[in-house]
Amino acid sequence: MALTAEMPPEKRTTSCQEEDRVSHLPDEILLLILSRLNIRYAAATTILSKRWRHLFYFLPCLKFTGFYDSWSSSDSLDRELATMADVLRSRRCPLKSCYLSITFHEKNFDGDMHRIMHLLCEDGLEDLSIVNCGKNPFTISSHMFSCRTITSLDLSGCTLSVPLEFSGLRSLRSLELADVVMTDEDFEMMVSHCCALENLLVYNAFQVKNLVICSSRLSRLEVITHRPLGILVEEAPCLDSVDVSYAYHEADLYWKDVANTEFYDPGGEIVVSDSEDSEDEEVSEVDRFLWLVVGLGHIKTLKLEFDTEAAELKKLDLKMHFNDRYLASILASLLDGSPNLEEIKMEMDKFHEYTDIVEADYWDTQIPSECMRNRLKTATLFFNYWFMEDCISFPKFLLMNATSLEKMRINYALRGKKKSLFSRFQEELFSLQRASPDAVLEFIPTD
Repeated sequence: MALTAEMPPEKRTTSCQEEDRVSHLPDEILLLILSRLNIRYAAATTILSKRWRHLFYFLPCLKFTGFYDSWSSSDSLDRELATMADVLRSRRCPLKSCYLSITFHEKNFDGDMHRIMHLLCEDGLEDLSIVNCGKNPFTISSHMFSCRTITSLDLSGCTLSVPLEFSGLRSLRSLELADVVMTDEDFEMMVSHCCALENLLVYNAFQVKNLVICSSRLSRLEVITHRPLGILVEEAPCLDSVDVSYAYHEADLYWKDVANTEFYDPGGEIVVSDSEDSEDEEVSEVDRFLWLVVGLGHIKTLKLEFDTEAAELKKLDLKMHFNDRYLASILASLLDGSPNLEEIKMEMDKFHEYTDIVEADYWDTQIPSECMRNRLKTATLFFNYWFMEDCISFPKFLLMNATSLEKMRINYALRGKKKSLFSRFQEELFSLQRASPDAVLEFIPTD
């Protein structure tokens, strides 16, 4: 007897009902599922059944990415932009979140993007991400600068030109700028006019020379740069966390991928225009670092990452209170980012009543840097009238971890009660087991 592949009628009905369970879910659940799909697949659900026909037009979130092979030709991108516009025009409810991933070729598509931005920003958009995967930046439309509902904005591979009449994105709380072409003035205006801004990330900004931060509510700042960049925090009373990464070792590789010769020459160097900026005196990397340091006296968390492949610093000369909570983190970062450091010279600066001292075991818990394990040979410390009991922790850290240390010289000028305190300090240092057994410890009075 031949076997039939056809199910009994009662089993077919049961199977179909089981397969259609998804369609019986509430609209809220189905919309959440569709929002996680690429727009191409989400749109395809309109042909499944009457139940699905209208859901696509009520999606609160859209992800525009990969309709066509936009890498192949500008014609593909034309079709992709046209499809985006059609989808946005067909909507039947406000859009809350949108992610655009586009590859721009040499052809200028600013006009097309202007129309799309108009459709995006006209009604209640809260979360907007625009990622340009090509090497030709497009100019952000003026429509975006008038959107009052955006709370999160992520821009990548574009040109940011802020209108003179810009009064701020009053709801914006998070701003990410990656590979964005902008001037110093555009950046400062964008940040200072967004009065609700709390989180700011700048990844490798083009053309800008100095990031001037004026923001009343900014609490977190992260900057990653492949070239020298000034960071000046002029006014940010709520700033709590700062993370700056000087990734210069990636610069040569990175600039080779930048085809926009309007701003960079083929060798990867910044093109300096014949403007008044080119007449300014050259600013050193030390000056730029000091700009950053001066504006961060009130923050709680500071993280600095330096280029360990290109660091040539061999001598470090500082005047600071190295157990100040803020300054200690800077010193630790400098040591971590200076693998070739051979000599350190430090003068203890004035101790203020409001100075926030690090925990007693702060330096004990620090991981020795590469220079301390291999290179540091000489340490010279100057203690004057500002000598305090906590001053011993950093010299102890050096003696117990600097394996190549040849000499530690401590110069001091103390009076009265400070002398007896300093005597205990001497005894404790002499009793330590040193990482470099042959290291010479010298105390030199300078009274």
